[in-house]
Amino acid sequence: VVTVGNVTNSNLKRKGLETFVKAAAYLPDLRFVLIGEHRDNSINHLRAIKTQNVELIGYVNDEQLLEYYQKAKVYVQVSAHEGFGIAMAEAMSCGCVPVVTDRGAIPEVVADTGFYVPYDDPKTTAEAIKNALKSNKGGEARKRIEGNFTLAIRENRLIKIINEVTK
Repeated sequence: VVTVGNVTNSNLKRKGLETFVKAAAYLPDLRFVLIGEHRDNSINHLRAIKTQNVELIGYVNDEQLLEYYQKAKVYVQVSAHEGFGIAMAEAMSCGCVPVVTDRGAIPEVVADTGFYVPYDDPKTTAEAIKNALKSNKGGEARKRIEGNFTLAIRENRLIKIINEVTK
């Protein structure tokens, strides 16, 4: 189970990093990996509340990040608000089943290929992770990204919008 986000005081709640770490306590037999640069002292808070099954990985390069996505079965994005969610889309393209909130643009990216949870609810997040692990939605998630969000598709959509606006 993986999530990606720089560890900062604001991201503890905004990106749901604290919720991710707390959810791990309900699933002690699973490995939870939080990847992201440790930018301030908030990492100390996560260290204080984490259980033994949580790994707080700092910065990784793109190649290493891809390896984490490929090893993971579930990607968690339990943000208070979120734009497109690049890390989430990258994980989905590797076949990770998303466990997400319905905030911001997340539902547009995930659609019906993942599991939705309320914001700031570690217990429900843990239940959704269990369900995601049993599901076959990883392939659907990958197809959703490949069919809707590749660079070529996004480029064509942008050109179409620009052409419509400049008419």
